[in-house]
Amino acid sequence: MALITESWGEGPDLVFIHGWRAHSALWRMWIQQHFLGYRITLIDLPGHGNSAPIQRTDAPLMDDWIGALVEVLPEHAIIAGWSLGGLLAQQLAISHPQRVRALILIAASPCFVQREDWKPALSRPLIHQYIQEVSNNAVTLFKSFFMLQSLGSPNPKRLYQQLIASLMVLATDIPSLKQGLQLLEDIDLRPTLTQIQQPSLWLFAEKDAIVPIALSQEIATFLPDSHCKHLPNCGHLPFMTCPDGLAVTIQSFLDELAND
Repeated sequence: MALITESWGEGPDLVFIHGWRAHSALWRMWIQQHFLGYRITLIDLPGHGNSAPIQRTDAPLMDDWIGALVEVLPEHAIIAGWSLGGLLAQQLAISHPQRVRALILIAASPCFVQREDWKPALSRPLIHQYIQEVSNNAVTLFKSFFMLQSLGSPNPKRLYQQLIASLMVLATDIPSLKQGLQLLEDIDLRPTLTQIQQPSLWLFAEKDAIVPIALSQEIATFLPDSHCKHLPNCGHLPFMTCPDGLAVTIQSFLDELAND
């Protein structure tokens, strides 16, 4: 079964892929307000929002998720990915370069979990805890994760309450959520990151508790031609806490693309 998408508008294709334990409705209003003149496509990830779980094959998990995305991806699209969606967007650009015109990566990383040679990331014990709790104590995990996402925002308590109201209303598929966490734990795109030849904009929030802003220095080393921007006074959800500033930065990048 294909992933659920929502599309509107006319113009160049601009695709948005959300993060873990979210769905497209979380940022639909922000997108509608700020990105006119594009054919917008929102994609719900497997087992998230209104999308059904994918059928697993003998292929690696990332291949199955990317295959599901490719089925619904417009040709030669600009892809905006947030968090886990950003990790998937990077892989799309690497494995299906003809399908990706440019990347906009919001609070995303090529490697979300710490390694011996990689410190600007989540601790491995924390992600292990999440993988265990998603099966055994999901509601508590979700609340803990929403609080982590809310850190660094001007009003963390209010943002946390918004996430509870927006994200707890839809049922989620626990196996799919576990798959998403496994991708965050296992995938390290650093060895292939230099294969990204498309223009890319990397957006890092100053107070992000999930993707440290120090990562921008690493990205500049891997991809010296990329655009790395810092977003002040916000955390992991900049489209909710600094929506106008984020949109202006993205629109400037899109304007450059249009003029190339």
